[in-house]
Amino acid sequence: MSLKTRKAQVVIAGYDAQSQSLSYLLMQTNKKRGEFWQNVTGKIETGETFEVGALREVMEETGFKIDWMIHFIDLDLTHKFIDQRNRDVVEKSYLILVDHLFEVSIDPHEHQSHRWVKNISRKSVLHFGNFEALEKAKNIISEEYN
Repeated sequence: MSLKTRKAQVVIAGYDAQSQSLSYLLMQTNKKRGEFWQNVTGKIETGETFEVGALREVMEETGFKIDWMIHFIDLDLTHKFIDQRNRDVVEKSYLILVDHLFEVSIDPHEHQSHRWVKNISRKSVLHFGNFEALEKAKNIISEEYN
């Protein structure tokens, strides 16, 4: 039996005090990685739980500080797929609500840009799993927090 690569995808929703609404963070991968827009996504290290790995990836890829977090929610979404390196992948999705739109520090080895967006469309992200996670996060937020 081959080991599966474990990944976490994290939707980050931040409160925008100026517009008094939520915005969602999208990260654009660098040229080498395809230049597409996605949620924070990363590999879970050996010995980590999905939750711990998800938080670590968010901190590494954005400069996020744990004390900004209002809620950490398991979106109960799991995607299984073969990645571009022909690895079996299991990816779980999460939502982090933060109390403000923080200044993002990107790692140029992975990303070239980022943006906070209020409205998500299918055209905003390339991969179905990213869009599905964003849609589920928006639905949870509207049901639980509005």
